[in-house]
Amino acid sequence: MAPDVFDFQEKSYEYKVLKLFMTDLEFCKSFITHLKPEYFSNPVLQVFAKILVKYYNKYNTVPTFEYFKNERPKQIPEDLYNSELKKLEQTTLLDSEYTEHLFIDFCKRQLMKNIILSAPKLMEQKDYARIEDLMRQAITIGEDWKNLGLEYFKDYTRFNKKRDEEYLPTLIEQLDSALGGGLACRSLGVLLGATGVGKTAMLVNLCKAALLQQVSSVYYTLELSAEKIALRFDCSFLGKTRAQILSHFRKSEEALRSIYEQKILGAELIIKEYPTGSASVDDIRTHLLMLEKMGKNIGAIFVDYAEIMKARTSDEFRFKMKEIYEGLRGIAVEFNIPVWTAHQTTRDALEKMDISLKDVSEAHWVSNIVDVMIAIVQTQEERQKSTFRLRVLKNRDGVLPNRDVVILADYSKMIIQEQNNEE
Repeated sequence: MAPDVFDFQEKSYEYKVLKLFMTDLEFCKSFITHLKPEYFSNPVLQVFAKILVKYYNKYNTVPTFEYFKNERPKQIPEDLYNSELKKLEQTTLLDSEYTEHLFIDFCKRQLMKNIILSAPKLMEQKDYARIEDLMRQAITIGEDWKNLGLEYFKDYTRFNKKRDEEYLPTLIEQLDSALGGGLACRSLGVLLGATGVGKTAMLVNLCKAALLQQVSSVYYTLELSAEKIALRFDCSFLGKTRAQILSHFRKSEEALRSIYEQKILGAELIIKEYPTGSASVDDIRTHLLMLEKMGKNIGAIFVDYAEIMKARTSDEFRFKMKEIYEGLRGIAVEFNIPVWTAHQTTRDALEKMDISLKDVSEAHWVSNIVDVMIAIVQTQEERQKSTFRLRVLKNRDGVLPNRDVVILADYSKMIIQEQNNEE
C-alpha cells in the first residue's frame, strides 16, 4: 500500500507545515514523532523533513537554514535543492493556527487508519483495551498542547481568583467547614458506607445541593434505574414520600416546575443509567464529551457507585478498584469538576462510635487515591433514631475535624439535615 501524503488543497501548506516545525520549537517538541517525511509529495521537502527529524532527535532543537545548505544529498541537483530551500525560507506563517489545525487533523486521520488496519489482529487477540487506548490517543492528539501548565513565577492571576469558586459546597454547614468550603474542583470525594446506611441518599442530596447552587450535574446510576433515582430526587425536592408523589402526580409536577424556575434557575440534572458492571471510566468520559459537544456545561458528577463499575485491565478486586478510582480522579482533573462517588464496606466496621481508616482496612488503599473520604457511621441505636454521623477520614486539602457531623435522615422522603451542636 502506497504511503499517504498530505491532502491539503493547496500545496503551499506542505511548506508551511515544515516551516512551522522549524520556527516553533514548542510545536516541534509536541509533534515531531508524528512528522513523517513520506507525508510530503515533494521529494525535496521529504529530504528536508528527514534532516529536521534527525537533527532534532540528536540535539533536541531545530536546525538553521544555513545547516540545511550543507546537507544536500548528492542525488538532488544543487539548483533544485537551493531553490526549494529558498522557497521554504521565504514561506510566511500568517495563518499558523490554521496550519497547525491542518497538520493535527491529518495526523488524527492517519492514526485512525492505522487503528482500523490493526484492529482485526487485536480483536483476534481479544486485546480490546489496546484498541480503546489507541482510539483515545487518536481522538485526543493535539488537545490543549499549548497549555504548558501554570508558570509559577510568571502567572500571578491566581491571587485574583475567588477561592469560593474552587469548591462545591455540600450545603451541610459543619461538613463544608470541615472540608474548607466543600469538595474542590478537580477532586474525587468518596462516601464510605455499609449496605442500607444511606450512600444513595447522601449522593442524591449532594447532587441536589449542587443544583440549588445552579451547578448542572450528571448522576450516573449503575444499580437502580434512572426512573427510580428520579423518584428519589422527587422525594427530596418536594419533601414527600413516593406514595404521596405518585398519588398526586399533577400537583407534584407543578411543584417541581416551580422549584426549577425559582431555585434551580436553568441548571440541568441528567440521570444516566448503566447496567451494573457494564460502565467503565471511558464510558463516563465519552458521555461527558458528548454532553460538552451539545453545549451542556456540566459542573459536577455523581457516580452511584464506583465499586460496581467495569475495569478494563484486571479482574482482581484491588487492581480493578485502583483503575476505577484513578480513572474517576482523572475525569475530575480533565473536566475541572468535583466528582462524588461511594464505596461499600462491611457494617461491622462502621457501627463503632469511634473509627479511623484502620477500622476499614479493605478501603484503606482507596484513600491513597481519593482526595476526600467520608465514612457514614451508624450504630444500632442511631439506626433506630434514623440518624447517622459523617466522619471525615481523609481530607487532602486540610486537617481532619475533631468531631463528627450528626445527620438526621428521613429515608422515606430522601431528606437529610444536620443536627445542630446544641441539639
